Amino acid sequence: MSNQKSEHRGNIVAKCGPSVYKFDPTYGPHDHAALFHDQAAIDFLTWARWRDGDFCPLCGGRDRVYDFSDRQTHKCGHCRRRFSIKVGTIFQGSKLSVRQWLIAVSLLCDGRPLSSTRLGKRIKVSRKTALAVLKLLGGWHFKGRTLERAVRMIVESDGKELD
Repeated sequence: MSNQKSEHRGNIVAKCGPSVYKFDPTYGPHDHAALFHDQAAIDFLTWARWRDGDFCPLCGGRDRVYDFSDRQTHKCGHCRRRFSIKVGTIFQGSKLSVRQWLIAVSLLCDGRPLSSTRLGKRIKVSRKTALAVLKLLGGWHFKGRTLERAVRMIVESDGKELD
């Protein structure tokens, strides 16, 4: 239980751990916009990526990784470089927030057909950007998986795209 972090925002509780999120009863079961707040999404990705202990994705250092007060930036004590939790994943270099990426992955886990227009409306980006996200995530076969397992598949790939 020491790995669990939770973020309380109104009635929505996003938990990093066995229970990923809870919905407010006023939200529908497929209201993915209510799934995460920005910091809760970053906390979830951090939990999924560093469940075996934190490490520097730039040099591989394990024992001296420091967090900044914004909880989004980290610094390695070995190589002395700053990095975010997106470094070394397929999310690196993207202008999309972690929240938008997790909503896209969650929609792909539903198993229903997902068009670029529908995805664009859900994550509030253009159809062209949504199409690029679908192309990047399309080869992962998330259908029927939990969001937790899908995110673990992504972070365990070390930023490699599937062909």
